Amino acid sequence: MTRKEELEKREKAFRANTGEEYYDLALYYDEANDKEPNKYSFRSLYFYFRAGQLGYADGYNGIGTLISSHDGVKNNITRARGYFKQAIEKGSYCAKLNYFLTLNQEEYPTCLKLVVTVTGDKLDSARFSELVGISPTNFWLKGDDTTQYPYSLGRKKTCWQYEFDNLITRDLAPLVDLFKESFGTKVDIISKYIQENDLMMELDVIADINYGIIPSYYMDKEFMSLLVQMNADINFEQEYFEGFVDDYADWLKEQKIDLIENDKLLCAFQDKEVTKFVYDNKKKRIELSFDGYYDCIKGEEINSSCILVIEQWDEVKNKIDCSIKNEGLRANLAVISNILSISVVEDSVNMVVCTTDGQQYEITFKKEAMWLCLDFY
Repeated sequence: MTRKEELEKREKAFRANTGEEYYDLALYYDEANDKEPNKYSFRSLYFYFRAGQLGYADGYNGIGTLISSHDGVKNNITRARGYFKQAIEKGSYCAKLNYFLTLNQEEYPTCLKLVVTVTGDKLDSARFSELVGISPTNFWLKGDDTTQYPYSLGRKKTCWQYEFDNLITRDLAPLVDLFKESFGTKVDIISKYIQENDLMMELDVIADINYGIIPSYYMDKEFMSLLVQMNADINFEQEYFEGFVDDYADWLKEQKIDLIENDKLLCAFQDKEVTKFVYDNKKKRIELSFDGYYDCIKGEEINSSCILVIEQWDEVKNKIDCSIKNEGLRANLAVISNILSISVVEDSVNMVVCTTDGQQYEITFKKEAMWLCLDFY
């Protein structure tokens, strides 16, 4: 980032004074954080905050992302969740995902594992184990059969392999320390044996990345020097928790159910034409038939016949729209033709309906008085 470019970006955001422009400016500093994590972190935080204050939902999501896992900021998962919640309330879809990730970090943490492999035709596994003072977790000879590939011609090289245990971490440093303790103290002996026998050493860092917690792969000069002396390559493999998609989908469904049970309805009928209207005077209820409805849980239209039943119709509170000078709705006189809107307020349901004579009424009744009968044909 050049100073001129930075000033131009800031001037543009200050002049516009909109959440979107401040968010773009925060992203600009966020990209610079990749190269210098400690230099622009707080500028990113500030402009994400300004974006959120001006109503841009992803501004609060940006703050949560930074303080949940960024290297340049002191991490605080609890505060991050708070910002994700604010972003969700303002309509940020990304914040829903990030909030879910923070909830599951402890249950499914990211793990790193280090695997050290030495190969070569002249390798003597027993001798190498004696030199390093470590027994291999796996070894084989050239030409050995392998159950993994039953139709292969056998192992191509003799191999000595040692797998360290999984570590719950997203930093490479603990694995580097393990390697230094186990192999670094014998670097001269190992280097000499590898060179004399034309062997190859490989280090595989296997990351089991769960719920988006991406690891950091910083390597210090001492570690790099050890790799060079031992003629070692280092590889990075990343695996992802297979249950993530299903778990996230289930979680979203649970969130929708909780939200709908508290604030909304499981099904909606806005703008749906009533195909049949029945007033049951004996049971004191009405039955509204529809050819379809909107499933609030699945978020999709359902083309299936159904009946919306509202019981205790005699106890329904009828509220006349201010623009209509008429008496309250009487189910046995006026027939409901369609529902214009429907919402939940505490334990009651407010429904605005249109009747066959073109009048509109607002009706209020208890939530438990309404139920749905599906596929009645």
